[in-house]
Amino acid sequence: MALEMAGRDDEAFEAYQSLRQTNPTHQKICEKYARSLFGRDEYKECLLALNDLEGYAFDTHYMRGRCRLELGQSAKAVADFREALNLRPAYPQALKSLGQGLAHIGRQDEALAILVPMQHQQPEDEDLNYTLGRIYYDRGDLEKARDFLTTIIPGKIHQFEANRHLGIIHRRLGSDVDAVPYLAAAVGLRADDYTSFDHLGEALRALGRLEELKTMVISVLDKNPNNPSIWNGAGIFLKIAEETTLSIEYTKKAAEKYPDQPIILFNLAHMMNESALAEESEPFAKRALLLKPDYAKAWNALCVSHCMPYNHVDARKAVDRALLIDKNLSSAWLNVGVLERSACRFSESIAAMRHAIHLNSEDSTAQTNLAYALLMAGEIEQGFRQYDKRWDNPGFPSARRPFPQTIWDGRKLPYHGLLIYMEQGMGDEIMFAWYMHLVAQKTSEVLVECDSRLVDLFKRSFPNFSIVARSQPPAPITKAENLRYKTPAGHIPKHFWFEARQHLNQVWPIATRPIVRTSGYLTPASDRRAHWRQYLDSFGEKKLRIGICWRSSVHNRARDLQYLEPEEIGQCFGPGFLVVNLQYDHTREETDLLEEVGRERGYEFVTPSDINLRDDLDDLTALCAECDIVVTPLISTAFMAGAVGTPAWVFRSSDAGRIWQQLGAPFVPWFPSMRMFFRFPTDPWSLTIEKMRQALDEVAHMDPVCFRTIEQVNTPDASDRSD
Repeated sequence: MALEMAGRDDEAFEAYQSLRQTNPTHQKICEKYARSLFGRDEYKECLLALNDLEGYAFDTHYMRGRCRLELGQSAKAVADFREALNLRPAYPQALKSLGQGLAHIGRQDEALAILVPMQHQQPEDEDLNYTLGRIYYDRGDLEKARDFLTTIIPGKIHQFEANRHLGIIHRRLGSDVDAVPYLAAAVGLRADDYTSFDHLGEALRALGRLEELKTMVISVLDKNPNNPSIWNGAGIFLKIAEETTLSIEYTKKAAEKYPDQPIILFNLAHMMNESALAEESEPFAKRALLLKPDYAKAWNALCVSHCMPYNHVDARKAVDRALLIDKNLSSAWLNVGVLERSACRFSESIAAMRHAIHLNSEDSTAQTNLAYALLMAGEIEQGFRQYDKRWDNPGFPSARRPFPQTIWDGRKLPYHGLLIYMEQGMGDEIMFAWYMHLVAQKTSEVLVECDSRLVDLFKRSFPNFSIVARSQPPAPITKAENLRYKTPAGHIPKHFWFEARQHLNQVWPIATRPIVRTSGYLTPASDRRAHWRQYLDSFGEKKLRIGICWRSSVHNRARDLQYLEPEEIGQCFGPGFLVVNLQYDHTREETDLLEEVGRERGYEFVTPSDINLRDDLDDLTALCAECDIVVTPLISTAFMAGAVGTPAWVFRSSDAGRIWQQLGAPFVPWFPSMRMFFRFPTDPWSLTIEKMRQALDEVAHMDPVCFRTIEQVNTPDASDRSD
């Protein structure tokens, strides 16, 4: 007791502990030992020590109640506090504790009847204000909860809990900005609390403060919290912060730290699949399934891991297992749709994707995949109406343009003009330009915003249109008073589905020929055509002139499957050919190799020296127009050649043996001069190269009239149909 009075509490506790060991039934020693434990917040041990007392005074009833309250035994605690108050009715600490106990067991009205009057007398009591704040929080009265909890910041007690609840309250009241400081304080006080971490991450995400989100996540993980939910959520937040590499890196650390957590293993597999790392993702999906064999999402992730390398048999087994476990897993139905589409079972594919959307209408990936399945099946009207959903996909490559006009619904505009803004890549801008002549029949005033490299070509091709280069901010002309309507280019085809089908039927006889040159719908510069004609003639007028590309500058897993090596494409050509380099980012090593292959195979390979193949697309389309054939993967050069009517022979990897742009036909209707040479993605190019070589040899033995005569192809008239 002397040690206690001197403030030497640790020594006093050791003395009481030693005394109790030698005198376990001595009531005074047991009481002093229990008090010492209570002062050290060792509530479980204190409660055990109190049980050794034969009788209870006021303060021992109170201590037992507080221990039980802290240990979650709230109903028993209430009884203890009532016993204490029977012995000393005016003791405020016991009365406040009784109110807290009542609140914990859901008797909130009784608790408020006790605590509110006390708060009026003790407005600065932090513990009291916190309890009232929690009661009002639990009752859903967020404004009152906020007011009470705010009074205890800054303070000495309940700082973590108050900050966490204030952050959640502000979020529920719709103010993420006000929530962030409180949640950040809570995370700083307790880095292993998932609730604070999750709410802070969600608030920063909603505010678009992605750099802060990344910094917060890494800061928390650097403290190595022992909470698997935080490690799992960290990977998700880093992905949201557009830090894909870091997301995978930290989720791998999480999988190492918690190897028995199937959700972490699943998320790691899912992230890797999204980054096209199928071979790396597969073992993590399988590990998740070893731990949890009925994990439907993990089976679905395994399906994707098999799908990406085109192992469709095992992919189907995995997704079927997922649906056996959870028939309402929308992403699994999407994968069924993708697999059915790959097998050209379009009715089944469309049905599966529609079911996926029925289960989850917010699934933008299913929405856009349904559009592609419909278009591949030749359902032109439905497909292009569904194609509007492309904007909902976070991975869509074009941002919405900030134009104020009303979206055009396809009706005639006799009094107002229309702003068309091009979208996606260069090939898409050229492809959708096919519809410009049809649009012209709906309105007399059209402004087209496009890539600056297409401005001159579009001005020449559509002389009645105004053409402006895409810029940020948009050019002032896009706000012209008479331009009352707008449309992205990809929205236009749904208004002209009938004309597209009419055109498809019209060009079918010529588009299915082995080779055809058409009039095209873009007009190259006549002077540049003359220049390139003279250039090509200088190598011999009788030579078959082949323009070539072998890749794009865009690289990812899917795109790289479409590209050839220079040596591979060089094997397509034989003696007497003139092969013209159209590859805008070629390297010296690549051109040297093609020259060497050309010498071996007897053809001449040339690279034009006075053309900017990357940026001068007006000149490039003129050069394409003077080639007899352009051989290329399906990149923008193929679309340029097809748009000016030059035979464009295209290498393409496809597990379905077709692309959506064919609209269900054996050719691409917009480009009747285009011919597709498909291979299954896992097959070598050699068989496709042999087919291309044989087809080129056939053309080389033809009379040039057969492939240089222009077939006139006219765009159908816009109908006055009422859709």
